[in-house]
Amino acid sequence: MTQANETFDTRGAAQTGSAPTFLVAMEQHEPQAQRIIDDPLAAKIMPGGSKLFLKLLRIPVLRSWMIKLLEKQIEGASSAFLCRKRYIDDTIVTAVENGSIIAVVNLGAGYDTRAYRLPALATVPVWEVDQPVNIEAKQKGIRRALGKIPSHVTLVPINFITQDLGEVLNNHGYRSDKKTFFIWEAVSQYLTEAAVRQTFSFLAQVSIGMQN
Repeated sequence: MTQANETFDTRGAAQTGSAPTFLVAMEQHEPQAQRIIDDPLAAKIMPGGSKLFLKLLRIPVLRSWMIKLLEKQIEGASSAFLCRKRYIDDTIVTAVENGSIIAVVNLGAGYDTRAYRLPALATVPVWEVDQPVNIEAKQKGIRRALGKIPSHVTLVPINFITQDLGEVLNNHGYRSDKKTFFIWEAVSQYLTEAAVRQTFSFLAQVSIGMQN
């Protein structure tokens, strides 16, 4: 892959960092019994423009239009992202509660809120890793919604292509002997082959409780 493509993919990943959480926030307009995920925090941490759009999507006909538009672009997108998140949520809560993990690392966390909305995760340290532009925006959103970053969460800026994941995590307090649940949700397609291989090499060396 050329350097130009690497730069393009990095920007693409940054631009899509909020998209899955936007879908979660949009789903909160549905009756609770029909939701895949309950997430009162999703809309609160979104950028200003997204918040205004989400308010408009309270209107059922506009929400239906948005879902149809998404389906035209990516068939199944309106539910696939939500089902994937719910599966990870349920799996990670079970892993924490049965003691099989004592730490969580979310690679490419974007605007994901599970570290803040799942009570089980308040009992373990969580590292959220992403590009600096996403980490900065996430930090502002969480502080706006909660007042501060919870003590169990560490936000870790990284360039996945040019920096060593293990070294960056180590510099932010992570230790590879912790039994860890690694989340790598829709990130690899934006990386070079070398960066993907480097990530897998790191995962092969650490103590993994579970990964998704």
